[in-house]
Amino acid sequence: MKTANRLKLLIDVFSILFIIILVGMLTSNYPFFFKAYNWNALKHTPVFSFTLIYVFLILKSILTIFGILYLRKAIKAILIKEYFSIQVTKNLKKAGHIFVAVGAGYITVFIVGLLRIHNVLQFRLEFFQIESVVTLGLFVVIIGLFFILISYLFTQARSLKQENELTI
Repeated sequence: MKTANRLKLLIDVFSILFIIILVGMLTSNYPFFFKAYNWNALKHTPVFSFTLIYVFLILKSILTIFGILYLRKAIKAILIKEYFSIQVTKNLKKAGHIFVAVGAGYITVFIVGLLRIHNVLQFRLEFFQIESVVTLGLFVVIIGLFFILISYLFTQARSLKQENELTI
C-alpha cells in the first residue's frame, strides 16, 4: 500500500506541475521557446505557424492534465482496494487514450511545425531535434498503450473474478 500512496503523491505533484506550466503558458506574452531564434527572420514568418504550435502546446497541456486526473481517480479506487472495479478500468482506458492522442499529436504537430519553420527561416535542422521530439512522442504513446492494456487486463480479471464467484 505504501507504493500506491507514493504513486498517488507522484501523480499529485505532476498534476500541480502541469497546471503551473499551463498557467505560465497562458499568461506569457509569447511562447518562450521562440525567443531563442533570430527575431529579424521571425518578422517575415507567418504568425500562423507559431500560433498553431502555441495553441497545440496549450491543448496538449490541458489534455495531459485530464489524463493525470483520470489516473488520480484510478489510484483513489485502488487505494480503497477496488482493484478491478469498472471505475478503475474506465479511468485507465480514458487516460490511455488521452496519452496516445497527446503523443501522436506531439509528433505530428512538431514535425510539421519544425519543417515549416525550417523552410521559412532556412536554418539548419539538426537530426537530434527531430529525433528527440519523436522519441518523447513515442514514449507518451507507449505509456498510453500501456494504460489501455492494463485497463483491458483489469476488465478480463474482473470478469474472471465474477465467474469464479458464481461457480463457488
